Amino acid sequence: MNFTFLGKYYMFFISGAKNTVILAALTVLLGVMLGTVLALMRLSKFRVLKFISAAYIEFIRGTPVMVQIFIVFYGLPQLGIEFPEVPALG
Repeated sequence: MNFTFLGKYYMFFISGAKNTVILAALTVLLGVMLGTVLALMRLSKFRVLKFISAAYIEFIRGTPVMVQIFIVFYGLPQLGIEFPEVPALG
């Protein structure tokens, strides 16, 4: 294997690894917070809160991840939420 390109591009790998760890940590934190809120809603005495949490949970469980990605990628810009441009390497 030829690893000579690492001398030129190692900072991109370091930056990517750092961004991946930050994104993973934020995702876990957000998931724990959302899961806690949904669990408390599901245990609530109020039927409306139970229904909202059950509907959300069943939608997430019932749709494939690729469909959810398409909904986020194509649906959010329709609501005015734009994603930042990702610079191309090379």
